[in-house]
Amino acid sequence: MWGGESLLSEGVPVGYVISAAHSPTLGRSVALGLVTEVSPEGGLTLEKVEVDVAGDLYSAQISLKAPYDPTSARVKA
Repeated sequence: MWGGESLLSEGVPVGYVISAAHSPTLGRSVALGLVTEVSPEGGLTLEKVEVDVAGDLYSAQISLKAPYDPTSARVKA
């Protein structure tokens, strides 16, 4: 991911990736995204979100908190 990839909910675009990088601490890619189109009344939720990377869809987990490890337990493991 480089940024600009679409965020999809049930195949409908709901936002895009602003920035992305690999996290050695988490052992996976992380991204900062902007969600612009969510409407529970219209049936769109953030329960199942996917990222469109060059035509391939990858499931994503939404978190309102930063992936933070204050004791560095994952690094020391």
